[in-house]
Amino acid sequence: MLRQPPMNAPVLLSAPALDAAERCARLFRYLYLDRLGGSGEGFEASEQQGQAHRRFCRLVELAAQNRRIEPLLAAAGAQVQIWWERFTESPHSHPQGQPFFEYPLWVRLGSWRISTHLNRLSLHEKQLTAFIWNTDLERPEDGDLLEDWQLRLARTILCLAGERLVGGRPMDPADLRLVVWFANAPARPYTLNYSPPAFEADRRVLTLALQRLERFAATGYPMSADLQVCSGCLFRTRCYGLRPEGPMPFRSWEPQDFAPLEPQIDGPA
Repeated sequence: MLRQPPMNAPVLLSAPALDAAERCARLFRYLYLDRLGGSGEGFEASEQQGQAHRRFCRLVELAAQNRRIEPLLAAAGAQVQIWWERFTESPHSHPQGQPFFEYPLWVRLGSWRISTHLNRLSLHEKQLTAFIWNTDLERPEDGDLLEDWQLRLARTILCLAGERLVGGRPMDPADLRLVVWFANAPARPYTLNYSPPAFEADRRVLTLALQRLERFAATGYPMSADLQVCSGCLFRTRCYGLRPEGPMPFRSWEPQDFAPLEPQIDGPA
């Protein structure tokens, strides 16, 4: 049985952590409490995608400050250069109002610290616009974006802790606008004009998610009962060994490194 992790200091949670908790409490624990790293082809591909995303965001930040970007752009790779060319054709390539770049923000809720990161913030009079640069392969539908943890945390935390950005006054949700620009769908940005009722709804969803984490902690972070979730998990062998007991619904559970051998019979041809 897993031992309870120490919870003396508030755990810092971001959107990927809450995504993991929705998939499997045990996966959340491995990644964000035990801090176990991943490995394998899928993990390496994800790391490469993350590096490309960070290079792109750095280009956007430097260019908005009128700093020299040519050496970084030349070394960024073909994919980042394509994203950059698309971005320069968008209306977001020139910041409006008072800009803040690559801005981290967090708020403490109970025994957790909840964090977000905005690629750009722009303050014009009372209106605060938060920008997120998305370099995923596909653009989700608007309904999925509304439920996305990255976007939900961005708008919720800005309203809970954004007073430092607006002169010390409480942040009115009606003064917040969220814009997501998609490098692989540049003609289809996502824009959300926030509101007080939407903020209260988001805060309820976040509160319920944190309460669920507290229940997970009290019950030892149980593993998912859905083998479909386990089938593609990096840590499945920590829970099941090479394969779970019972019927085998997924070929991916079979050991990947060793193919079964046909019986060999020595004798005359």
